[in-house]
Amino acid sequence: MRRASVRRRWPRTLTGNRPPSPAEFEVSLLGPGYGESVVVHLGDQRWMIVDSCIDRQSREPAALRYLSSIGVPFDNVLVVVATHWDDDHIRGLADVVRACSNAQFVYSDGLRGPDFLTLVDAISGDPNLASPSGVSEFAGILKVLQERYGLRGIRPVKAIEGRPLWVSSSGISARVVALSPSDRAAALATLDIARLLPKSGKKRVKVAAAPPNHVSVALHVTVGDVVAILGADLDEVGNPTLGWAAVIASPTVPKAQAHLFKVPHHGSETGYHEPAWRKLLLPNVVAPLTPFIKGNVRVPSPEEAAQIMAHTSRAFSTAQVAARPRYRHTGVVARTLKEAVRKTWATNPKLGHVRFRVSTSGQDPGTVELLDGAVRLDAAHS
Repeated sequence: MRRASVRRRWPRTLTGNRPPSPAEFEVSLLGPGYGESVVVHLGDQRWMIVDSCIDRQSREPAALRYLSSIGVPFDNVLVVVATHWDDDHIRGLADVVRACSNAQFVYSDGLRGPDFLTLVDAISGDPNLASPSGVSEFAGILKVLQERYGLRGIRPVKAIEGRPLWVSSSGISARVVALSPSDRAAALATLDIARLLPKSGKKRVKVAAAPPNHVSVALHVTVGDVVAILGADLDEVGNPTLGWAAVIASPTVPKAQAHLFKVPHHGSETGYHEPAWRKLLLPNVVAPLTPFIKGNVRVPSPEEAAQIMAHTSRAFSTAQVAARPRYRHTGVVARTLKEAVRKTWATNPKLGHVRFRVSTSGQDPGTVELLDGAVRLDAAHS
């Protein structure tokens, strides 16, 4: 496949935006700087949604808004995946599962056993929960599934390394396979979840996934002759039984190298594993990422971005990483802000969008479109 062309369209006009043709493969990465969602066209008008974030302007799940904008019925979504339960990856996912009534729901095998269900029940019924968490969102998902299917209905699929999660039965050949978590990671996650259970007599105000992201579900997606690897937040911790080292060592890892790599963990050092870039990906792979921008934390750093760009000249970010110039306030507003905070920075309300489309035959170079403020990674810190 020849090198993909890059088009910049900003701002995006939703009216008239066309869906991909039945023989086009698409990966759309959506993210406003805090949050991530991936929308994948599996050929023949079949779709998959991986994770969820909220469009700050419409206050609805970004994936649903995008599919609506290009005229795709939600009934065409056949797979919905929760890669893990961090807030920035799962927010709004219960609404996605509710809207996509034909979709098989997939989540990590690391979230297994009675302790996880006990945790979900305990937190979802806790009136002292200070703010939305991944657990409360997951409780909403399970409620939707129970209402839809009952106790004996279609059960969620648990992702574990090497397990096929969805395979086309007709039309263009397509396959989604889990690359993670490893068996060891799932076992460790069981222990982590047990530690999070509320203790008798104590109030827990918020629950978050225990780092590192051992149980995050990385995916190998094949549609026709085109391959994508979606890295979720899978970390590398220097242990051959965990993270990307376990993916590389697994005898079940698919052999086909990827044309696109959704860079793991927002491009941070923790998600970087040099052998994965060499063994799993084609040279100069298309490499989009969503940055992580919250308070003073901004990922990837210039050094982390340079590490990625050493592998490819086709790396992209859904949003600027560098802090933008602060607002110019005057009068009473300026004095009040000066007394209250050290600095004020402009927020980024736009939902950045990196979209890759290519023929499922792999015979054309494909296109990368940078929509709504998405940028090349080499410009993300400028």
